[in-house]
Amino acid sequence: TVKVSGTKTWNDNNNQDGIRPSSITVNLLANGRQVASKKVSASDNWQYSFDNLAAYANGQKITYTVTENAVAGYTSTVDGYNVTNNHTPATVKVSGTKTWNDNNNQDGIRP
Repeated sequence: TVKVSGTKTWNDNNNQDGIRPSSITVNLLANGRQVASKKVSASDNWQYSFDNLAAYANGQKITYTVTENAVAGYTSTVDGYNVTNNHTPATVKVSGTKTWNDNNNQDGIRP
């Protein structure tokens, strides 16, 4: 039998934008066809495994892969059986104008 296990990694600046979901769904595919899925959360330390899987079907070795249901605001990459979700935290452009209230630099100390 075969065991497929992996880890979910979040690359989102420690959930800076507060959009990380409480759980995700990882799908197990055998030769490209979904055969199982598992809900994964922080209580699982974002780790998952599919145990006691058949190694062969009809005399042919089975190739197992994993996918993840899409997570809004994130892009997902899979490396082996590990899934990483990337989110670029939102940024805000701030601009302003400095106004001096010093009687037009009367003391000559303005930098």
